[in-house]
Amino acid sequence: MHRLIPAIALVPLLLTAPALAADPPIIIDEPVDEVDASPWDGFYTGIHLGAARGVRAGCWDFGLTVDCAGGDFIDDFIYDQQGWLLGTQAGFNFALNESFVVGLEVSGSWANIAGELNPGDIDAGIGTYDFLATGTARAGWTTDIFMLYAEGGIALANFNFQGNSGCSFDQTHTGGVVGLGAEVMVVENVSLFAEWNRVWIPTSQVGCTSFGFIPTSVENGGVLDLIKVGLNAHFLTGELV
Repeated sequence: MHRLIPAIALVPLLLTAPALAADPPIIIDEPVDEVDASPWDGFYTGIHLGAARGVRAGCWDFGLTVDCAGGDFIDDFIYDQQGWLLGTQAGFNFALNESFVVGLEVSGSWANIAGELNPGDIDAGIGTYDFLATGTARAGWTTDIFMLYAEGGIALANFNFQGNSGCSFDQTHTGGVVGLGAEVMVVENVSLFAEWNRVWIPTSQVGCTSFGFIPTSVENGGVLDLIKVGLNAHFLTGELV
């Protein structure tokens, strides 16, 4: 009789054991807030076209040197230029948060920005910018589909002059550029933009030969204003955190 008591006491435990085994511990995952990647974040590349107006100024003298600031020249000049440009650009944007981005961009443009100097005079000729390139740092304010930005950096400009006297030359200038622009996403990962740039062309000297045998020195520089419109394709790199 006494041997039955412990066995009877084990019956409730045996009956509840399967139920305990059938209920595994419950693990509750806490929700994780995910933020979609900014459509402006990452690499982009595209094309542009535009119009340009500019002013070129300087002086010239027969001989091996000329000094516009010092008054050592035969004649000075100033003339207007205008024309078009067509090119490509590539860059990288880094989204700081949902509203601000910073980035870098390089661009190159074939151009025909020309003007005529002093028609009928001894120094008459055609001056033309045929290539422009820029490298800029950019900062912008963004929404999901819209961005306003400012930029600044360095510019390269190739200029050639064909003079009626035979004085012809090529110059490659290194200068500065600033700009403002607006860009909008028109479809997923594709945007349209419009941009204004001002390019400063510093004064430099170059030599040529007039009338086939007279050495001539020219000192000149200028300013260009560009209006560009274009298209960019964007390649996202990840998500914001």
